[in-house]
Amino acid sequence: MRFDDLWIQGTGGVLGELVPIDDAVAAGRCPAHRAEKTGIVSVSESSRTAPELAVDAARMAMTQAGNPVPGLHLHAGAYVQGPDLSSAACKIAGEVVGPELHGLTLEMSALSNGSVAALELAASVLSGRPDMTCALVTVADQFPESSIDRWNVDAGIVVGDGAAAAVLGRTPGKLRLLSVASFSDPRLETERASAGSDRGAAVRRTVEGTRRVLDQALAEAGHTLAEARWVVPPFFGRALAARSYLDPLGLDPRRTLLEFGLRTGHVGAVDQLLGLDHVLRSGRLRQDDVVVLLGVGNGFTFSCAVLQAGELVRRRR
Repeated sequence: MRFDDLWIQGTGGVLGELVPIDDAVAAGRCPAHRAEKTGIVSVSESSRTAPELAVDAARMAMTQAGNPVPGLHLHAGAYVQGPDLSSAACKIAGEVVGPELHGLTLEMSALSNGSVAALELAASVLSGRPDMTCALVTVADQFPESSIDRWNVDAGIVVGDGAAAAVLGRTPGKLRLLSVASFSDPRLETERASAGSDRGAAVRRTVEGTRRVLDQALAEAGHTLAEARWVVPPFFGRALAARSYLDPLGLDPRRTLLEFGLRTGHVGAVDQLLGLDHVLRSGRLRQDDVVVLLGVGNGFTFSCAVLQAGELVRRRR
């Protein structure tokens, strides 16, 4: 879907301590072959909960946006967000927005597609609600050692802790949201869980889903992949990144924040908005630069958002 009047007004990103993977190998926490195969340099670890990390990221985004009053708050995460039957979204909103939010504060899950999926839902609501001026999106994941082995979740990744946030609204800001496209292939969930499934076929279908939303979002935005200054996909290890998107899409790793992701680990639902905040705060965006966010979540869901930097972005015809 194309958007003409929605902007990222502020972003925030929070990481834990960056633990060198060599230290994890020496301590017997991470297998040496995993470190070698993924090429990961360090992993973000935090003792704070996902909602606590999200509060910090949200405050950063809200401050940068001028502390607007959101009419909607969406929170996403790939892993546990707190005690059973509790609301992480309400906890975050209560800390950041205040005792009342005149609209909904909701949790959603698209697993590792949380950043882009939440951005799409927020944009869709804003497009149909002229009375709502902005929405707050938060994403956070924390993988406690007591309940999950971050070093052995998957052969191609190591998961890290962190949070990110974005304020999306109609007042011109740092980036204009041009388009978002999504696609779901639920057959892949059944095949992923099947012991006799064809892993090669699943990988091909995952690449096809990624390419499908990428092509659609770029076409609706009026841009090509070659025009994108930054493409921010999930933060995988080197081998999985090459197989999943670098080689199939012909992407230069230097345009994908691969090296940044090799320092943080795969931060669940957080990667894309964390990467966007990193690009903004490190001063790597120029006027009119095009940024592509690519999300893929187990199940599988695929989303792509196309943005363009600067308040003076030229209007599309």
